[in-house]
Order: sequence, then C-alpha cells, then structure tokens
Amino acid sequence: MQICPRWYAIPLNFLSLLVVLYALAAALKFSGAVPDLKERSFVLAVVRLAFLLALPFLFFSVVSSVRCVQRLPADEAAMLLFRYWKDSTDDPGTKELPEKFQGVFWFSTDPSPELCINFQAAAFDAATRTMKLYPGSSYTWVWCDSCVGWAFYLFFAFVNPIYSLQVRWEEGYQKAYLPSILFGCFNIDWLTCSAMYIEQMDESEFARTTYVLGRPFKHGSYSLKKVVDKDGRPLPAFDDMILSLKEKRVVQGYVKPWGQLVRGNLC
Repeated sequence: MQICPRWYAIPLNFLSLLVVLYALAAALKFSGAVPDLKERSFVLAVVRLAFLLALPFLFFSVVSSVRCVQRLPADEAAMLLFRYWKDSTDDPGTKELPEKFQGVFWFSTDPSPELCINFQAAAFDAATRTMKLYPGSSYTWVWCDSCVGWAFYLFFAFVNPIYSLQVRWEEGYQKAYLPSILFGCFNIDWLTCSAMYIEQMDESEFARTTYVLGRPFKHGSYSLKKVVDKDGRPLPAFDDMILSLKEKRVVQGYVKPWGQLVRGNLC
C-alpha cells in the first residue's frame, strides 16, 4: 500500500509552488523576453489571471448543475442510481465490473453530506483493476439536499472536468488505494497531505480509512454498505439507511436529511 504524506509536505508544497513561479519569472526576465519583469508582480498576475479565467466556467457550471439536478426522497434517489446504470448495458466497463461492486452503496457512517454511490458509473479497467470515478458526473453520487450538500454538489460539478477519484484495487479486490487525480495524471495526495484506502469487511460492507498528515482522520473514515444488489433488490442495509434518515440519526455530528440531490444529464 502507499505511504501517506507527512506533515512536512505542507511547507514543501507551498515552497515548491513559489519556487516554480519565481523561477518562471526569472527565466522570462533574464532571457530578455520580459526584461523589466518584477517577480512578485508576475506571481500575483498569474493568480489573478487564473481567477478571471475560472469565472466564466464557474458561472456555466453553477447554471448547468442547477438545471439538471433532481431533488428526490432518499429511497427514490438510491433506486434511481440503480435503474439508470442497469439500463446502460452498452458500457463495456459496466459488464467487466466485478459483481460485488454492482448495485448501490450507502455511506453509512460518513459525516459528509453524501448518501449513496454507484460504482457502475466508474470507468473500469480490468487489466489494472482500477476504477475511475467522477463525483460530479451524472447519476454517480447522491448528495444531501442541504446547504452543505449543495456546496459539495456544486463544487464537484465545477471540478468534474479535471478531477477524478481512482480506486486502485490489489489482486483479489480486497484492498485498494484511492488517489485523487487532477488532469488524469497528477496525484494530488501529496499536495493535500492525505491518503485514502478501502478494504472489504464482508460480502456487502467496505471500510474506508483516511489519513491526514500520516495519522488516521476520523471524519474521513467510514463504513460503506451495499443497499441495493445487482438485480435491484433492496438489501437489509437499505431499511437501516431509510430508518437512519427518518430517525434523524446523528453521524459524527451531522444529521442527513430525507431529501437528496442527484445530478441528471444536462438537457
């Protein structure tokens, strides 16, 4: 398994970014391309330019995400994920996905504003045993219909073109490393000083563990339970999920609402 980044990655990442920007400024200055360039002004200009370029896409992302969102009761949202991918028989990745990953899974002890996931939405490479998930894509995640849930939903919709969560399984599909990837190739775990792993506990339950600064992070670690099987039959955990919402069960300080959000296809 991978080694989690340690605390010293934080200053190293920050210093590395500054060094790269200042080195680029110095190269432009001393090469004669921009002889009067001031390094500090250059760094600030790069930050401003990145912000201005992101604004139009941010606006489009928010508008499109609001247009295609479906606000549903929790039970309907979970079944919608299953029905959508059950009908997607043309996707070769869906056919190759191991049976134990087919169906809908519940973030049972996760304090984040997310309820369910369907691994059949992942791009799956059987040769490398790797799933590539896009949290902001259609019919992949079920987000809570709350202020925090909307923030998560809109954020992942915004970064969806450049961000993916990979699940790299070991042989036997019992344990996996979950790196966060930017632009399809850059592992940013060292930048965030964190690392995530998942391990199968029994036939229908997985445990995800998150490490931050080399230590287990409680609020990023939880149990993932299958609630709908590959044939669309609700499992015992489905009733527990519904009961937890109706009882307003506290999950590490967070109460998940009955209403949920599902991103649909953009019309």
